[in-house]
Amino acid sequence: MALTKLNYTGQGVLPTTSMPTGSVLQTKQTVQNLFLDMVCSGSNLTDISGFSVSITPTSTSSKILITYSINVGYYNNWNGIGFVLCKGSTPITNAIGNASGRGNRHPVTTSGGGGNTYHMTIETFSFLDSPATTSATTYSVKIRDFNGDGGKAYLNGSATTNDSTNLPRGSSTITVQEIKQ
Repeated sequence: MALTKLNYTGQGVLPTTSMPTGSVLQTKQTVQNLFLDMVCSGSNLTDISGFSVSITPTSTSSKILITYSINVGYYNNWNGIGFVLCKGSTPITNAIGNASGRGNRHPVTTSGGGGNTYHMTIETFSFLDSPATTSATTYSVKIRDFNGDGGKAYLNGSATTNDSTNLPRGSSTITVQEIKQ
């Protein structure tokens, strides 16, 4: 890996204009560690309470790296829930699948299932966005029910109603980083 030498003779904080391309200029993160029932309404996108993060880019040429990690329990191995990465309230087109092709597909960023009602799985995803703004930009992850029948999943815990101390509880994060271009 090449070593970059910064030429800065001023005092105080190093200006972002002196940072090399690819530098991380700022990082923001939201941690959601509450156990939440996530209920979808048909195939509409549904907010996950408290699971968004806002960043104000310092330059219109900056890119934003979004990474999420969601601990989720699915009811009875049901995999009809998908997660969608959004900017504002709108899905990020290049971060979701293309709905065309084999039958009636629902575009999502990640989807899961498996395990059983006593376990959680983890959904992770990273995406590099080009917001082209210096205004505050909010990123979030929403849920979608594939089947349109009012799907349900559980954030940060297993689906069982048994409140045993032997069952898992997790936390979920969404992190954004401004990357200099």
